Amino acid sequence: NVRGYLGNKTQAEYVIRQNNGYDLGFRCQGDNYELVADFWGAKINQEQFMNSILQKYAHTTLLSQVQEQGFDIEEEEVLDDGTVRVLVGKWV
Repeated sequence: NVRGYLGNKTQAEYVIRQNNGYDLGFRCQGDNYELVADFWGAKINQEQFMNSILQKYAHTTLLSQVQEQGFDIEEEEVLDDGTVRVLVGKWV
């Protein structure tokens, strides 16, 4: 259960517990997941949180895809603006 305002609870398949009593949850909606949370109570910026999740998902997906296609990860770096730069190569 995801805990929220005044002890309200809602169901979610995955829950990130927080010490302040305002949890974050991911609820399955068909082929997708819905984020459920009281962001005001959790004191988390929803847009920044979602951007962070999406960036990590894209990074993980990229690494998986390039390795499946026979590429090697040559270099990775995080730029000042938070962008992740990945250099891949393949011997032919």
